[in-house]
Amino acid sequence: MSSAIPWVVATSLVVFLLPLPLLGLTAWRPMTRLGVVSALLFAASYHVFSHYVGLGWIMFGLHTRWLLGALFPLTLLRVWQLGTQARWFPCSWWSRSFVLAGFAGALILLYGIVEVLRARAPSADAVNVRWPLEDGAFAVAHGGTAELLNHHHPVSAQRFAWDVIRVGRLGERARGFFPSSLRDYYIFGTPVLAPCTGQIVALATDRPDLPPGQFDEDFPLGNFVALYCATPQAITVVLAHLERGSVQPALNDQVPAGAFIGRVGNSGNTSEPHLHIHAVQGRVADLEQLLFSGHGVLLRVEDIFPVRNDYLVFP
Repeated sequence: MSSAIPWVVATSLVVFLLPLPLLGLTAWRPMTRLGVVSALLFAASYHVFSHYVGLGWIMFGLHTRWLLGALFPLTLLRVWQLGTQARWFPCSWWSRSFVLAGFAGALILLYGIVEVLRARAPSADAVNVRWPLEDGAFAVAHGGTAELLNHHHPVSAQRFAWDVIRVGRLGERARGFFPSSLRDYYIFGTPVLAPCTGQIVALATDRPDLPPGQFDEDFPLGNFVALYCATPQAITVVLAHLERGSVQPALNDQVPAGAFIGRVGNSGNTSEPHLHIHAVQGRVADLEQLLFSGHGVLLRVEDIFPVRNDYLVFP
């Protein structure tokens, strides 16, 4: 297992499961009215921001983020029980610093929320494609038009990529937090389907499926298929991290939308099984253009624009 994974877990626990708004539940004396406004504004913005941006929700179950949201009404209840001081402005420098910190933190988070909402709104020229997996419940680990929600965004070709996982009833992606068996990840082995009618212009089929936490940095896509689709717009769609030996079409094959392509694996530069999908403009077979320098194209799936922490059920 990669040494980075425990840090991801620890960060997720601290940032998303032990939030600072809990401070409102442990207040030991009434605050000034301005202090209450500062604390509640920070708490509300924190809950909204972490609900949409938090990557840790997929590790602990996507639906568990609603439990964090339930803490905000508890914060309100606790403040109401404690009451507030009659005056608006605090007297001590410590209390004033606390109030200013609350307002400053809220402003930063509100700016992040605005960026999140902008990243969830695709442009009108997004290309609509078919959902590239079989029916089921899925979650988006990375997706959106900003780096805040999509770590692929700085790379031109992958600017609008998605990383998709399959989830269970609680929105969890595996049996356990970080199981060592690939079969314990619900997405592993899931059939991948052609998102549009087109021609196979590039592929790889013989890269090994790595244990979770190991990375193939020399061949980031792992086993993949690049599908050139001429309509409704000339684009090349990349489906990556496929299972070794599962890819069925051959180079230059014509495949209809919905045709079997392969199965989700864990090949390439990936920490655990998931399907990576992105599209570049035009007919592209060169690996460097497919992966880095190509012009990324915004995709929608059945009029849905997948963004981090979206819960998607098909059909």
